[in-house]
Amino acid sequence: MTCLPRAADRTRTVLETTAVDNSNDWWTGLVQDRDPETGERRLRLERWKDNGGTYDNPHTWRVRPDFWGEERAAVDTFRQQGGRPSLTDLPIDDYLTPLEALRVRKDEVRWVEVVRVQYPQGYDKVRIYHWDPDDESTRQKWTVGRNWSQVQDVATRLLEAGA
Repeated sequence: MTCLPRAADRTRTVLETTAVDNSNDWWTGLVQDRDPETGERRLRLERWKDNGGTYDNPHTWRVRPDFWGEERAAVDTFRQQGGRPSLTDLPIDDYLTPLEALRVRKDEVRWVEVVRVQYPQGYDKVRIYHWDPDDESTRQKWTVGRNWSQVQDVATRLLEAGA
């Protein structure tokens, strides 16, 4: 897959894409688009999986100028210092075990935490989650992987340029 899959264009207007990684049947990058309901310009981190011609979009993170600095700083702090031992109050998928977490914010609109989760196979990953504080449904999630430094640098530059 050399660019964002065409499946992404069905429900929104994609304005620009910036690939960060395109290997092992995964596309990771930034997408500037227009919200189909409001027409608002958005910047999103996106990860797409090519399943032999059909595409899944398991991870997205909307990069909002008013929250991005705080979210980036929390990920950096978590990666350097870790977080509190995980509590069972995090609405994480049942097959994952939360190991530690760092709260970024929890108010009436946004509940965001950086969480280290363990998969049933025994390996762990760092993720940033955004839950709806009312019903605890997952609004967004992003796995902070090997491309994090590059992805967050590009997102920050695009925000500074007015994306």
